[in-house]
Amino acid sequence: MQRPVLPRSYVLVIAEKPRAAQKIAQALGGCFAKMLRIRGIPVWLVKWRGQDYVIASAAGHLYALHTDEKGYPVFSFRWVPRYLVDNNAKHTKRFLEVLKALSKNAILYVNACDYDIEGSLIGYLIIEHLGDTRRAKRARFSSLTAQEVIRAFTNLTSLDMNMVEAGYCRHALD
Repeated sequence: MQRPVLPRSYVLVIAEKPRAAQKIAQALGGCFAKMLRIRGIPVWLVKWRGQDYVIASAAGHLYALHTDEKGYPVFSFRWVPRYLVDNNAKHTKRFLEVLKALSKNAILYVNACDYDIEGSLIGYLIIEHLGDTRRAKRARFSSLTAQEVIRAFTNLTSLDMNMVEAGYCRHALD
């Protein structure tokens, strides 16, 4: 069997976890969804409504707030790859590298992480650091049933910046 090859350009869909990426791919591509592994990370290829989609995932939070300041309170911090500051997050490095490579040929980015404050922030940070938020949309679904996923992708919206800001504030306060 021939290994699937990435299309020249595509919509990059970012799911929060690998299982969610698989369910989104199956909803959009049905039995025609093709899975390949990049650096051991599953990535799904589908054609939906005549457009190529690459569906990849994070592994939860790939970025964390970090500061070089000592003491309290801290007013200066920045987002950095989580694996750099959290020894328990070393596995996230491969996910970030795969998403970085896939971002290069994306014509549109879709945040398809969980539709909550954390999912909004996870997807946004990936797009902000690796892609282009001006070419980004949000898929809003409450469950990963095929019907909900198709409805969400038929009705993509702009990024949910209020939820992103709420997630940012929660992390800054923590």
